[in-house]
Amino acid sequence: MRVWLWHSTKTVEYRPDSKDYRCCCGALRSKRCFTVLILCNLAFFLYDGLKNGFVQTISDPIEWVQFALCVLVTVFAVLSIITLRPIFMQLYIISGIIYYGAMFSEHFFEAYRCVMEFLEVKGKEPEQAELDAFWDLVFSVGVILFFSPIIFWGWYLTHSVYAYIRDRQLFHEQQDDRILTTVYTEAVPMTKEE
Repeated sequence: MRVWLWHSTKTVEYRPDSKDYRCCCGALRSKRCFTVLILCNLAFFLYDGLKNGFVQTISDPIEWVQFALCVLVTVFAVLSIITLRPIFMQLYIISGIIYYGAMFSEHFFEAYRCVMEFLEVKGKEPEQAELDAFWDLVFSVGVILFFSPIIFWGWYLTHSVYAYIRDRQLFHEQQDDRILTTVYTEAVPMTKEE
């Protein structure tokens, strides 16, 4: 099985220790925080499913694509942590960019729609319709403000976990190369030149 989707050229001198790769707060290891990120990903999907209703999820093809991306992202994340192979983390990064980008864009356009609806209703409709449009706007902007730091924290964390997995794999490969070079040069007898 392939180990890399794209191969890094970094030289790793010392055996990477997971204790050296920390979350942004420095208190927890990246691998543990990455597990929390996976749970946040599932919570976000459940939130989105409850907000839109799972009946709509079943009937709307775009929601099926989002569901498939969510499953893909989660599977790659779990495989990354279990196997510690860079290819799964690289696939997680690619699918995660698509998934989180699509989710963020969806909520951004939802907030834009709420702003336009609020501006259209303001002063022209009854007070209750204006109030409903205002609270829709507040909720949409609140979702973006709540999930934006989580997404940025997730990408910082993803980089940290990827750096650990990448450095670990590179160290093993470079150690194997050093052992083969040493064995080869010591196994070939030196001939005396005349």
